[in-house]
Amino acid sequence: GDITAPTVKVLDFGISRLEGQNGNTLTKTGVVMGTPSYMAPEQAKGFRVDHRADVYAAGAILYRAVTGKLPFDRPDATATLAAVLTEEPAPPRSLAPELPQHLELIIQRAMAREPEDRYQDMAELEAALAPYDQLEAAHPESTVKASRATQASITNAHRQAREVSDARPQLVTLGLASVVAGLAGLLSLVAGLVRVTRHGKPLTFFEALVVLAIIMAALTTPLILVVRHVRKTIWDNIARVMEMVAGLKRPLVVGMASYGAMALAVRTGESLIVRNPAGTSWAWWDFLLPLVAMLVAVATLVAQRAKPGTPSLIERAGPTAALAGSVGVALIAVFAAFGLRDGVPAAAGADEKSAKTDGDDAEDSSSDDDKDDNHEPAGKTKSDSKGNEDAFEAWKSVTDAMKQNDWEAVVAGVEKVLRMDPDAIDDPAVSKSLLAYTVRACINEGAACKGMMDLLSERAGTAGPDLLFELITTKGGTSAQKRADRLLADPSVMRGASEALRIAYELRKASGCGAVEKLYPEVEKKGDHRALRELKILQSRQCRARGCCLNGQDPAVKRLERAILDRQ
Repeated sequence: GDITAPTVKVLDFGISRLEGQNGNTLTKTGVVMGTPSYMAPEQAKGFRVDHRADVYAAGAILYRAVTGKLPFDRPDATATLAAVLTEEPAPPRSLAPELPQHLELIIQRAMAREPEDRYQDMAELEAALAPYDQLEAAHPESTVKASRATQASITNAHRQAREVSDARPQLVTLGLASVVAGLAGLLSLVAGLVRVTRHGKPLTFFEALVVLAIIMAALTTPLILVVRHVRKTIWDNIARVMEMVAGLKRPLVVGMASYGAMALAVRTGESLIVRNPAGTSWAWWDFLLPLVAMLVAVATLVAQRAKPGTPSLIERAGPTAALAGSVGVALIAVFAAFGLRDGVPAAAGADEKSAKTDGDDAEDSSSDDDKDDNHEPAGKTKSDSKGNEDAFEAWKSVTDAMKQNDWEAVVAGVEKVLRMDPDAIDDPAVSKSLLAYTVRACINEGAACKGMMDLLSERAGTAGPDLLFELITTKGGTSAQKRADRLLADPSVMRGASEALRIAYELRKASGCGAVEKLYPEVEKKGDHRALRELKILQSRQCRARGCCLNGQDPAVKRLERAILDRQ
């Protein structure tokens, strides 16, 4: 070339191959020839090689240049070839700690075992090495002529240097997040499946511990193998660490985003569209949401591991479009589930513990219904009197109608029972069933809800307001609670309430600690377990919502609690 700017080429034709030439050539597929320490793995296997084998060799030369050691140095050529095929070279920074982490990344990426993971040509490798080019230091005037590409590569090097320093902490964080998310998803999936098979009844505490132990035992061995694999083959190679970080990040983000979007869709659909907040506890949601999220995450992982040359949908669409597509698939699954749920009676989806109150250890309402199906009003037997026998038959018709979700018949049957035997509601089994029936009747609003509420407020005597108060202290914020709260605020309804209930209700509605303290004398004289429960709430984290927080160690408060307990 030009004598003022010559191009120097260093050539070695000791071992070569002419591309596209037939006949006898020096290097053939299946024949291993070359210098073992600088030989790419595919070349050591005797496979057909391309220019990316030279990228590997350049990386190996750079490895020796900066560390003073061969990447693979064994006593003979056979042992060296075996090391090339089965081992990773020692990290350059373990031999030369002063090396920048980014330069170690470049060397390890150039020497990647798979050709697809290396720089795809010498131009990429040269651009990556641009920040370490000493030409500008030797010839300052060349700085003016620096190309935009070189400057861009320097900027990219700074960015990659930050990524390199964060890679191992990110790998640990993403690994732990993946394990926790997977474990939580499996637990939710199993718990949901159990609830589905049990018609909404949840796992007991002991069963939950057993399921947790089984899942953790099943996952322990695979996790140990994965950790050992990462420690032996990935941890010391920063290029592979960064590759694994990139491989974990997208499936985890897409899976979590899918789950979050589905949960939000369920919450919005049940609360605002279906207007059934209790429906969010439908057993199938616990099963479907984690299942779909895990399938989306696995599909994303499989798609991004597609071999080069067959770009996946994820790679073609880009991360943003991939995330949107995955979330869209998840939302379609949710709306399909809503369609399935349309064919399920609302009561079956509302498996909340309708008769539970704050601090009470009540059983699930569904099991209560099973227990109460054969209970007789007022604890009497059919043989006691003709009137009571009729009341018994009427109550039996109520339970039968409840099983068939015939709410008009339920309301009519309860009214008939109360007319025949006004004392029936004093039976604890009957009153507990009425609570459960009322909550279920009010899930979908309508005439059945109003009918049950009217019966409790007008036809049930002093027990009616008691049951209404139990409804407003039930967890869940259901329609039944709101209606009961409005009825108890009506003076005409409260006139039929017991003195103990009135005190508990006033404690619940008291605004500020001054109003609460004014009720102390009445609480001490006539308060019952409901007043005690309200005092406990005023000592809990919910106290701020009530506008008053009591100190449980206050002698006045302890005196009140002791008086109530002594009376009970």
